[in-house]
Amino acid sequence: MAPTPATLFRTAQDHTQLLDEVDSWTNDADLKDILNAGYEKGGVVTRCDRTARGFKPTEFPVFAPRALAGIGLNKLHQTTLDRTFAIAMVRQMKGEKRERLRPCKVRSTASQLKKEIQKWVKANKEQVVAVYERGDFQYLERFSDRTVDIAEPLAAIVEVTYSGHAELELTRALLVGAIATTRKEQQSA
Repeated sequence: MAPTPATLFRTAQDHTQLLDEVDSWTNDADLKDILNAGYEKGGVVTRCDRTARGFKPTEFPVFAPRALAGIGLNKLHQTTLDRTFAIAMVRQMKGEKRERLRPCKVRSTASQLKKEIQKWVKANKEQVVAVYERGDFQYLERFSDRTVDIAEPLAAIVEVTYSGHAELELTRALLVGAIATTRKEQQSA
Protein backbone atom coordinates (compact mmCIF):
# COMPACT_ATOMS: atom_id res chain seq x y z
CA MET A 1 0.00 0.00 0.00
CA ALA A 2 1.31 3.45 -0.88
CA PRO A 3 2.13 5.70 2.04
CA THR A 4 0.05 8.78 2.55
CA PRO A 5 1.81 12.14 2.72
CA ALA A 6 0.52 12.52 6.30
CA THR A 7 2.16 9.24 7.28
CA LEU A 8 5.48 10.34 5.82
CA PHE A 9 5.68 13.81 7.34
CA ARG A 10 4.29 12.82 10.74
CA THR A 11 6.63 9.84 11.18
CA ALA A 12 9.88 11.09 9.65
CA GLN A 13 11.56 12.62 12.68
CA ASP A 14 14.08 10.26 14.31
CA HIS A 15 13.07 7.36 12.05
CA THR A 16 14.27 5.55 8.98
CA GLN A 17 11.48 5.11 6.47
CA LEU A 18 11.30 2.01 4.28
CA LEU A 19 8.82 2.56 1.46
CA ASP A 20 7.76 -0.23 -0.88
CA GLU A 21 5.91 -0.32 -4.20
CA VAL A 22 6.90 3.21 -5.18
CA ASP A 23 5.84 2.39 -8.73
CA SER A 24 2.19 2.22 -7.57
CA TRP A 25 2.07 5.59 -5.76
CA THR A 26 -0.71 7.89 -6.91
CA ASN A 27 -0.15 10.90 -4.63
CA ASP A 28 3.06 11.98 -6.35
CA ALA A 29 3.00 15.76 -5.84
CA ASP A 30 2.63 15.73 -2.06
CA LEU A 31 5.13 12.91 -1.69
CA LYS A 32 7.62 14.71 -3.93
CA ASP A 33 7.56 17.75 -1.62
CA ILE A 34 8.30 15.60 1.42
CA LEU A 35 11.03 13.57 -0.28
CA ASN A 36 12.70 16.66 -1.74
CA ALA A 37 12.71 18.55 1.58
CA GLY A 38 13.63 15.49 3.61
CA TYR A 39 17.00 14.63 2.12
CA GLU A 40 18.77 17.41 4.03
CA LYS A 41 19.14 18.04 7.76
CA GLY A 42 16.64 20.70 8.84
CA GLY A 43 14.25 19.94 5.98
CA VAL A 44 10.62 20.73 6.80
CA VAL A 45 7.24 20.82 5.12
CA THR A 46 4.42 23.05 6.25
CA ARG A 47 0.97 21.54 6.58
CA CYS A 48 -2.24 22.83 8.12
CA ASP A 49 -3.38 21.09 11.30
CA ARG A 50 -6.92 21.29 12.56
CA THR A 51 -7.29 23.17 15.84
CA ALA A 52 -10.28 24.25 17.92
CA ARG A 53 -10.14 27.60 16.08
CA GLY A 54 -9.79 26.25 12.56
CA PHE A 55 -6.51 25.42 10.87
CA LYS A 56 -2.98 26.40 11.85
CA PRO A 57 0.10 26.06 9.60
CA THR A 58 2.58 23.72 11.28
CA GLU A 59 6.13 22.88 10.24
CA PHE A 60 7.01 19.19 10.31
CA PRO A 61 10.63 18.02 10.23
CA VAL A 62 10.95 15.54 7.38
CA PHE A 63 14.68 14.89 7.32
CA ALA A 64 15.06 11.11 7.43
CA PRO A 65 16.95 8.33 5.75
CA ARG A 66 14.63 6.57 3.32
CA ALA A 67 14.79 3.50 1.16
CA LEU A 68 12.26 3.41 -1.67
CA ALA A 69 11.61 0.18 -3.54
CA GLY A 70 9.71 -0.25 -6.77
CA ILE A 71 10.01 -1.34 -10.37
CA GLY A 72 11.56 1.32 -12.59
CA LEU A 73 12.77 4.83 -11.83
CA ASN A 74 10.34 6.78 -14.01
CA LYS A 75 7.87 7.26 -11.15
CA LEU A 76 10.20 9.63 -9.29
CA HIS A 77 10.59 13.23 -10.41
CA GLN A 78 14.08 14.17 -11.63
CA THR A 79 14.55 16.49 -8.63
CA THR A 80 13.86 13.60 -6.28
CA LEU A 81 16.16 11.26 -8.23
CA ASP A 82 18.90 13.87 -7.90
CA ARG A 83 18.75 13.31 -4.13
CA THR A 84 19.03 9.52 -4.26
CA PHE A 85 21.26 6.55 -4.76
CA ALA A 86 19.38 4.48 -7.32
CA ILE A 87 19.63 0.73 -7.64
CA ALA A 88 17.54 -0.45 -10.55
CA MET A 89 15.11 -3.26 -9.85
CA VAL A 90 13.77 -5.39 -12.65
CA ARG A 91 10.61 -7.41 -12.78
CA GLN A 92 11.12 -11.17 -12.61
CA MET A 93 10.69 -12.76 -16.00
CA LYS A 94 8.04 -15.43 -16.52
CA GLY A 95 9.61 -18.80 -15.92
CA GLU A 96 12.52 -17.28 -13.98
CA LYS A 97 12.95 -18.77 -10.53
CA ARG A 98 14.47 -16.89 -7.62
CA GLU A 99 14.73 -17.75 -3.98
CA ARG A 100 11.64 -16.50 -2.19
CA LEU A 101 11.95 -14.29 0.85
CA ARG A 102 10.25 -16.11 3.67
CA PRO A 103 9.66 -13.78 6.64
CA CYS A 104 9.35 -16.69 9.08
CA LYS A 105 12.88 -17.82 8.14
CA VAL A 106 14.57 -14.40 8.37
CA ARG A 107 12.60 -12.79 11.21
CA SER A 108 14.97 -13.91 13.98
CA THR A 109 18.11 -12.92 12.07
CA ALA A 110 16.60 -9.59 11.05
CA SER A 111 15.53 -8.88 14.62
CA GLN A 112 19.03 -9.62 15.92
CA LEU A 113 20.60 -7.47 13.21
CA LYS A 114 18.25 -4.60 14.07
CA LYS A 115 19.30 -4.82 17.74
CA GLU A 116 22.98 -4.80 16.79
CA ILE A 117 22.51 -1.76 14.54
CA GLN A 118 20.59 0.10 17.25
CA LYS A 119 23.32 -0.70 19.79
CA TRP A 120 26.02 0.51 17.39
CA VAL A 121 24.13 3.73 16.64
CA LYS A 122 23.62 4.46 20.32
CA ALA A 123 27.31 3.90 21.05
CA ASN A 124 28.62 5.85 18.03
CA LYS A 125 26.05 8.56 17.25
CA GLU A 126 28.02 11.47 18.70
CA GLN A 127 31.20 10.40 16.94
CA VAL A 128 29.40 10.03 13.58
CA VAL A 129 27.88 13.50 13.99
CA ALA A 130 31.29 14.99 14.81
CA VAL A 131 32.94 13.34 11.78
CA TYR A 132 30.04 14.43 9.55
CA GLU A 133 30.19 18.03 10.76
CA ARG A 134 33.97 18.13 10.24
CA GLY A 135 33.25 17.12 6.62
CA ASP A 136 36.75 16.01 5.69
CA PHE A 137 35.96 13.46 2.98
CA GLN A 138 38.55 14.22 0.32
CA TYR A 139 37.82 10.95 -1.49
CA LEU A 140 34.33 12.30 -2.35
CA GLU A 141 35.64 15.47 -4.03
CA ARG A 142 35.70 13.79 -7.42
CA PHE A 143 31.87 13.80 -7.44
CA SER A 144 29.42 16.63 -8.09
CA ASP A 145 28.31 18.80 -5.17
CA ARG A 146 24.88 17.16 -4.93
CA THR A 147 26.41 13.70 -4.84
CA VAL A 148 28.81 14.79 -2.09
CA ASP A 149 25.86 16.23 -0.12
CA ILE A 150 24.02 12.92 -0.08
CA ALA A 151 27.14 10.74 0.31
CA GLU A 152 28.68 12.49 3.32
CA PRO A 153 26.45 10.78 5.93
CA LEU A 154 27.50 7.37 4.58
CA ALA A 155 31.14 8.46 4.54
CA ALA A 156 30.89 9.56 8.18
CA ILE A 157 29.58 6.11 9.13
CA VAL A 158 32.42 4.43 7.20
CA GLU A 159 35.01 6.63 8.90
CA VAL A 160 33.73 5.84 12.39
CA THR A 161 33.18 2.14 11.72
CA TYR A 162 36.63 1.54 10.20
CA SER A 163 38.67 4.09 12.19
CA GLY A 164 42.02 2.48 13.01
CA HIS A 165 41.31 -0.62 10.88
CA ALA A 166 43.41 -1.80 7.95
CA GLU A 167 40.21 -2.09 5.87
CA LEU A 168 39.49 1.68 5.94
CA GLU A 169 41.05 2.45 2.54
CA LEU A 170 39.40 -0.55 0.88
CA THR A 171 36.02 0.40 2.37
CA ARG A 172 36.42 4.00 1.17
CA ALA A 173 37.16 2.66 -2.33
CA LEU A 174 34.11 0.37 -2.20
CA LEU A 175 31.94 3.31 -1.11
CA VAL A 176 33.26 5.46 -3.97
CA GLY A 177 32.55 2.65 -6.45
CA ALA A 178 29.03 2.15 -5.10
CA ILE A 179 28.35 5.88 -5.27
CA ALA A 180 29.57 6.08 -8.87
CA THR A 181 27.36 3.14 -9.84
CA THR A 182 24.18 4.21 -8.06
CA ARG A 183 24.48 7.86 -9.08
CA LYS A 184 25.41 6.97 -12.67
CA GLU A 185 28.05 9.65 -12.36
CA GLN A 186 31.53 9.42 -13.75
CA GLN A 187 34.23 10.12 -11.23
CA SER A 188 36.45 12.97 -12.29
CA ALA A 189 40.13 12.38 -11.77
